[in-house]
Amino acid sequence: MHPLVMELKSPQELPVAAMQACLAEIDTVAPELLAAVERFAAGNLDREDYDLVFLGLHVLAAAREPRLWPLLPRVIRRPDDELHDVLGESRPDNLGKIIVNVWDGDVDALWDMVCDRSIYDGDRLIVWCVLAFLTWEGRIAPEVTRGLLARHDLERPVAEGDLGWVGWGQCVELLGWQELVPMVERAYQDGRMPWDFTRIDDLTLGLAQTAAAAVDDASRFRDGGVGYLGDLSTELADYLFGAERDAPPPPRDPGIERVRASNGYRRACRHRSRASPNGRLRRRDRRTGMSDAMIRAPAAAARNTRSAAWRPDGATRLTPPPASPPAPAWPGSPARRSP
Repeated sequence: MHPLVMELKSPQELPVAAMQACLAEIDTVAPELLAAVERFAAGNLDREDYDLVFLGLHVLAAAREPRLWPLLPRVIRRPDDELHDVLGESRPDNLGKIIVNVWDGDVDALWDMVCDRSIYDGDRLIVWCVLAFLTWEGRIAPEVTRGLLARHDLERPVAEGDLGWVGWGQCVELLGWQELVPMVERAYQDGRMPWDFTRIDDLTLGLAQTAAAAVDDASRFRDGGVGYLGDLSTELADYLFGAERDAPPPPRDPGIERVRASNGYRRACRHRSRASPNGRLRRRDRRTGMSDAMIRAPAAAARNTRSAAWRPDGATRLTPPPASPPAPAWPGSPARRSP
């Protein structure tokens, strides 16, 4: 095993120097990192290699390694608990970015993922947001994405209440496609949208935010964990490794209210870090007994006009949603690339 790969295998803290060296020598280390990802995709990974796959996925994606893309759909199709044990709280933060960094133009592969019920529905939500970002970027033609949205509405490949419907609606919302709003409204009315994760008010407010955004403003995508993977020392700075990760978390205060995040996936994962003892946590999770999916920084919540308090079990809204403003009227699509 290459010495740099060994440093990624069992780190006691984030191996910044080793990751930077791997990026500089990606042609040398990529085969071993890809082999580790392949073992995980095939279900043959030893638990001692979880850190290697976690860091390897991020290094390969940051390097735009094209050989990673064919493995990603298989990785995402691993059982939910296995994928969480490897990626932990980085799933809502970085999974969409990893896909964006290495996607090879295969729209059919993205479509297959959003329709595959064997994939955790929170991950399918992220793939819909990836489709929206790639369309906004101009890497997918708007008419192609419109066709996928209409096909999903017609064929209904996932069940009512599935988070995939939230991602489907967010795709329309992020692109600001007003002409498709009636289609999404019907999904709210007929029960396809999970009532405990989203309200029709969210759609109205999200469309207003998209309409108000500058043409080149990608912040709404970044807030949902979608975009390009940045500097790894920053992207992964808050995750735990070694003894710090393995230490038992403090008891969770059942009385603490959770703040509703703008990304439905984060809401879906808000208890997962406690359900799986091996799931990778952030330092703030260790201090508070809460995951990033459970609570967001006050500044982020303040920026999110859709924030509302939720009970710890996530089942009941404690405060009513804000009153819906009048539906905005605007010409055309605010997407970066005009259809």
